[in-house]
Amino acid sequence: MLKNLTFKKKNQLILIASPVLFIMLYYFVFSNTVGLVVDNLRLKEEIKEAAGAKGQLGAYKAKLENIDLKLRNYTIDSVKNREYIFHVVGQFCVANNLTLKDFPTLPEEVHDGYKIETNKIIIEGGFLDLLKILYEIEKVTEAGRPASVVFEKKEDRKRKREVLELIIYLQNLKKDG
Repeated sequence: MLKNLTFKKKNQLILIASPVLFIMLYYFVFSNTVGLVVDNLRLKEEIKEAAGAKGQLGAYKAKLENIDLKLRNYTIDSVKNREYIFHVVGQFCVANNLTLKDFPTLPEEVHDGYKIETNKIIIEGGFLDLLKILYEIEKVTEAGRPASVVFEKKEDRKRKREVLELIIYLQNLKKDG
């Protein structure tokens, strides 16, 4: 059959058949090779990432230790409990002529394996003395972390004068379990 074709017809047949031949060659011969090359490149990238994992692990451990160190200041141990906070606030109030008006118990919340103990402290006195006790609680004795602080000017009807109150929401952490 091919012997009867002219040179021109043979060239046309080759031009028409060559794309079909290339498609067949790609699917049966080259597609597996191309797939393996792509997989090889991907695996090489994963190996490079895994090689740097030891360094990243050290960096993550350092970050975790840093976070634990920051949390340690606000984690309650046997000393930093409610009685200790009451003692610190009471002593400072007596020494600086402040009035501890209220120290109610608030419910504990549990979040990410920690119990968050919140103490509400209401103190009455002068502005500078109230700032001093706030500094004493947060920085000097590290009795807890003030989550919220409110200065309120109220009228005391018994004494018929205006008074300044400091409301502190002091938080401490306890490990749950």
